[in-house]
Amino acid sequence: MARIDAILKLVKEQGASGLHMTTGSAQMVRINGEITPIPYEPLTREMSEMLLVELMAGPVRRRYDAQQDGDFSYKGPGLVRVR
Repeated sequence: MARIDAILKLVKEQGASGLHMTTGSAQMVRINGEITPIPYEPLTREMSEMLLVELMAGPVRRRYDAQQDGDFSYKGPGLVRVR
């Protein structure tokens, strides 16, 4: 199970339609059009990278390593799909 799955489980349980993650800020969810913080510490650069890098494979990981950029989606078991 990926570390981000705990956050995605909370997103699903709250019926949120979106998750907003920004380094240096609290994570936020979109529920009925309203953006609300969730009870996790603000993300550090290291935490963001740890959460995302473990989801990357092959070409996406190589692009990230070379350019610090990537575009991919992820869906944990029984959870919401994120991009």
